[in-house]
Amino acid sequence: MDNLLGHTETYSAGDLVRVSYDSRIMEHVRTPLYIQGKCGTIVKSHGKFANPEKLAYGLQSSPKVHLYMVEFYLVNIWTTAYANDSHDSICLDIFEHWLTSI
Repeated sequence: MDNLLGHTETYSAGDLVRVSYDSRIMEHVRTPLYIQGKCGTIVKSHGKFANPEKLAYGLQSSPKVHLYMVEFYLVNIWTTAYANDSHDSICLDIFEHWLTSI
């Protein structure tokens, strides 16, 4: 799908995604550990940006990658703390290379 900026996007609002999890990753990443492996819903696309995981090491970030706002229900993240309040959610900005369709 093309957005107003002319970028072809992999995901659209409402798409269900899972955030990748790899316990072997030890370097700087922009995706919080507590959200890795969790499922959420795409809220919107912010467009394409330089990959901050490469920039953190002084590397060029080309090509740019899509950044999405993803909503996660807290009950799916912290199951014991939010067992009785299933409507609370958090939105995080996650780069496309961390996401897979479900």
